Amino acid sequence: MKRTSVLILLIAALLLAAGPSAAQEPQPTKGWLWIPAIDLLTPVEDAYLVGGNYNLEALENGVAWLEGTAWVTFDWARIVLAGHTPGGFERIDELAEGDLIYVTDYPHSATVETYEVVLTTTAHVSDISWLMPTPDETLTLLTCLEAGGDTRLIVHAERVH
Repeated sequence: MKRTSVLILLIAALLLAAGPSAAQEPQPTKGWLWIPAIDLLTPVEDAYLVGGNYNLEALENGVAWLEGTAWVTFDWARIVLAGHTPGGFERIDELAEGDLIYVTDYPHSATVETYEVVLTTTAHVSDISWLMPTPDETLTLLTCLEAGGDTRLIVHAERVH
């Protein structure tokens, strides 16, 4: 019942955010990210590996799923989403333990996964451990602390069952 309520709320929010021109606008390549605690509802696009690095230039002010990590419809763990600061993730530093995050692959299907923030930390740009699979279903959000800087802000959340 709770999952159905979240799905209904999320779809309603998506329809309101899209406005009357939604039919003409392209759909996100991956799905949607909703973080009520920071009033973030944004499409999730794909960020592909090019020459061993993620192509985040096309990201602009949005949020991207990092190729090679899990997705809500996969059977294995750790979804990684990236965004710029300022940009799509400029307020993720406000997230706290216990805040809920919703990820959906709508409009491709009605799958919605709920995650709870359990850790906020920083890491050097060379630390790729935050891209590695985990034994449990997790979600990692990452952004730069400052434009062009070498420190990343990491928000780690675990799936709510």
